[in-house]
Amino acid sequence: MKYFTAIISAALIILFVLPLTAIAQDPENKKDVVLAKDEVINKDYFATGNSIFLDGTVNGDAYVAGGNVVVNGTINGDLLAAGGNLDIRGNITGNIRAAGGNINISGTIDRNATLAGGSINITPTADIKGSLVSAGGNVTVSAPIGKEINLGGGQVVLGNRIGGDVNAAVGNLSLAPTATISGNLTYLSENPASVSPGATVSGKITQNVPQTKQPEEAAKRGIGALLSFFLIGDFLLATIIGFLLLKFLPVFFSTTAQLITQKPWLSLGIGFLTAIISPFVFLLLLITIIGIPIAMLLAFALVVLSYLAKIFVAFVIGQLILGRFSKQPHTAWALILGLVIYSLVKAIPIFGWLISVIAILTGLGALLIAKKNYYRNLRTKEII
Repeated sequence: MKYFTAIISAALIILFVLPLTAIAQDPENKKDVVLAKDEVINKDYFATGNSIFLDGTVNGDAYVAGGNVVVNGTINGDLLAAGGNLDIRGNITGNIRAAGGNINISGTIDRNATLAGGSINITPTADIKGSLVSAGGNVTVSAPIGKEINLGGGQVVLGNRIGGDVNAAVGNLSLAPTATISGNLTYLSENPASVSPGATVSGKITQNVPQTKQPEEAAKRGIGALLSFFLIGDFLLATIIGFLLLKFLPVFFSTTAQLITQKPWLSLGIGFLTAIISPFVFLLLLITIIGIPIAMLLAFALVVLSYLAKIFVAFVIGQLILGRFSKQPHTAWALILGLVIYSLVKAIPIFGWLISVIAILTGLGALLIAKKNYYRNLRTKEII
């Protein structure tokens, strides 16, 4: 149902920006970051800190996280933002994906907006030319939206022109006198929408009341939706972690990817042996009291490395495919494409599970080889 996908689509942004939010809350990350008005960045821009002031121009995508994020400048690409308070006043020529405690949008978004927060306020001076997906406790849309809206919220107020359908799952929905919906209004709520005199809806107004009957069928739908949420959320989380690895550990990332490409069988073999030996080592450590903490650390490290392994394998897959069309494929697009393909293959019954295991073992082996080489070079003062 459209009103249900409104909640799921909007909620995914929380997982998408989770790693950036963690960085923003790092107690050692107390600096303020300022991109001055006359500064121009001709590549993707990354910034984390206590406060972020982006007043200049970014000719690429911007990834920012902080306690307070203020964007007054121009981003000629997408904006990915996370923080306690987000104030977007500038011009975004691409998409915006943001999550925070309070989100205030007063600038221009040339494409689509995906927002999740405690309070979301899209002021009358804003202009979102594409679609809007949002989830929040209080959502106020006072600016024109070029296309459709999909949203979930507690208290939702619409007060301007909407260029398409509105699909919502809400506690209370209000249409201000200035609201104009060009399409249908479909909403899931126990309470009828409050439509002020002067508000217009060109299409049908349909209220869907939450069903309390047929608990088994509802449970099945809920489980299916939850699985879809975590599968898509896992893809988004892996994408962000991959971006962070590419940004902060580019040499190690490249080295590991090369091992997968150049020595796939060795990597798979090391990964397979690790998977076989690790449980026995874990059990042996558990026998002694002193070894229990080490066993826990070993298990945790293995889980983390196994999760990272698929990111490296996916990146290699994306590079191989894009390499057929370009001699130097963009690393970010290679990562995204590879993760999409990996997610699709993993969803295939039985076969997908087998491929996923092989990919994780191959990536795990390459990671262990790369780490061994790094520490060996470190001892000889030849840091990679």
